Amino acid sequence: MLRLALVSVLLVLVAAKRKASDPSYDHQKKTYYSFADPAECTEKATHVTPFFSPDSSIQMYVSLIQEANSSIDLYTPGFSSWSKCTHYDTPCVGCTIPDQRNESFPVFGALLNAVHRGVTVRVITNNYNTPTCSGKVAPLDFLYLNGIGVRFYASTTFMHTKYMMIDKGKKTSVSSVNFSYTSFMKNREAGVVIENACSAQSEFFSKIFAYDWNAGTEYAPTNTYSSAELSEIRNSATIVLRVPDHPAIPGAYVTRTVNHPGTLVSSVSTNPDSARKQLMSVLSGVKSSFQ
Repeated sequence: MLRLALVSVLLVLVAAKRKASDPSYDHQKKTYYSFADPAECTEKATHVTPFFSPDSSIQMYVSLIQEANSSIDLYTPGFSSWSKCTHYDTPCVGCTIPDQRNESFPVFGALLNAVHRGVTVRVITNNYNTPTCSGKVAPLDFLYLNGIGVRFYASTTFMHTKYMMIDKGKKTSVSSVNFSYTSFMKNREAGVVIENACSAQSEFFSKIFAYDWNAGTEYAPTNTYSSAELSEIRNSATIVLRVPDHPAIPGAYVTRTVNHPGTLVSSVSTNPDSARKQLMSVLSGVKSSFQ
């Protein structure tokens, strides 16, 4: 029997009322009251596939998006450009429309392809109060103007979750991977894809996302665009994706992506609701080693 403790699946930091001294990304509007208890599965055959950066995470993300038939729900703390269209240490971000359309981050193109083949895509991310430069378009502008739902997180102080649900729970990815070139291609990051999860866990993921979606603020592009510009932005032609191979690092260990079928004993939880208590419970049961 395969045992896997998926603790702290949806990592959200402390809930607190917004104060004048709060950081720029804090857009919490009301007190958050915990409501999500851990969800455990023991009775259903489940497939679990671990993946790691820099070896296979970008391939895994793109593959999951390409498999989607009806829906994609996605959490990401930020959405960085691999083509230098986002510089968060500058007053504004953005590129020309052709440069943004040719974005080298393959997840960006995969999401556009998905929405244009009829998949409902929703993205929750943080608001860093960084506007789009005049005359430019940023990644989130481009996604939003193509019909992808984008909302800024406001349930608690900050959202640190890296999570994607495909087709209402057919497959769910939980990882440490940020949407940046460094996180996908240079860092050691880890994640799992859960396929055929039990209904309790699928419902858990769905209700957390629904709460944060409803509490969030709808994205609004900084700039307005002419009819000709909107036509160029909304071009529905399939984008050819450039998915990079894992970097060749002499002497480095390269992880393998291996599917592990079996009866999965798993528990999922979220902060600030119950993840700390769940993790401490797991740690208290350790007898010889913990990795």
